[in-house]
Order: sequence, then structure tokens, then C-alpha cells
Amino acid sequence: MGFVRSLLRFTLASVVLLAASFSAQAALVFNFSITNAFGSVSGTVTGTIYGLTDNSTGAATSVTIDTFPSGLDSIFGSGPIDATLWDVQSENSFTVVDGLVTTGRFYAWELVDYSYSTAAQLFINASSGAFNFVNIDGDITRFVWGENGFAAANIVPADINAVSEPASIALLGIALAGLGWSRRSKG
Repeated sequence: MGFVRSLLRFTLASVVLLAASFSAQAALVFNFSITNAFGSVSGTVTGTIYGLTDNSTGAATSVTIDTFPSGLDSIFGSGPIDATLWDVQSENSFTVVDGLVTTGRFYAWELVDYSYSTAAQLFINASSGAFNFVNIDGDITRFVWGENGFAAANIVPADINAVSEPASIALLGIALAGLGWSRRSKG
């Protein structure tokens, strides 16, 4: 009898977790790239934008620089470099519609000696008409400035591994409940 009660409690907990997972929207992840067209360092900077929600506007929970050209000598070491931890964030807002970033901006600075002349900077724009800029070595003369400075950054949904769907948890709970019920009926 104790086993059946435990099984029923587990099944009830599974149903509650399933209901909670349906009510919460999953956070989306996007990759970005900024290819130099106007700056002093050739190459492409890539990174990841975490924590956006579909069909809404909001702040990213984390924005990382994952790879960068060797001409940018990072004061942070190799990637990923989390720009949301830097000293100043003047903008952090993205709009996602049907799984795609349609507009948005992220501007952050890390002040190396508390002057803007020696600061690490990341500017990402999801809309054209504004610049995309990366400087992570504290030397304002070495930077990647994308798309002649005035086209939108390339932001695409990240290819992430699939997570088991909540229905699988529900099926497991129902199967365990059925086993418990059949065991109780035989006893």
C-alpha cells in the first residue's frame, strides 16, 4: 500500500510539473555575427544572445562574444566573454516575433582605466541604420566595425539540442500510475 501511495504522489507531482512547463515559455537562444567591413581588424566576431522570449520585447539575460579575430587581443582571455557583466549597459532590448529577432540593440562598455579612450565595447544592432562595433582589447584603435557600420548584425536562431517534451513526462507518469494500479488490483 505504501508503494501505491508513493507512486500516486509521484504521478501527481509529475502532472503539476507538466502543467507548469506548459504555462512557462521557453527562453530562446540566438547566434550573432559581425564581419569587419570598416574597422581596423579583419575577420568576424561571433557570439550568442540568451534568454529572449518569443513574441515579446525584453532584455537578454546574457550576451557573449564566443569567437573573435586574432587581431583583437582580448583583455578578458579567450571566449566566451559575457558582455552583460561589463561596467556599463546603456541598452539591452530585443523584439522577437515568431522565433526571429526583428529589432533590438545591445550596447555595453567595460571601462579599462575609467575613460572611454581605453574601453572594451560591444554594440549589436538588429536593425539597419545603426552600427555594429566590437573592441575587446582596451585599445580604441583596434576594432571590428561591421557592414560599413550601418547594416543590421546577422542574428539567427541558435541550433540547440532538442529537450524532451513535457508530454513524455506525462506519459511516464501515466505508465507508472497504471503499473501501480495494476499491482494494487492484484494485491
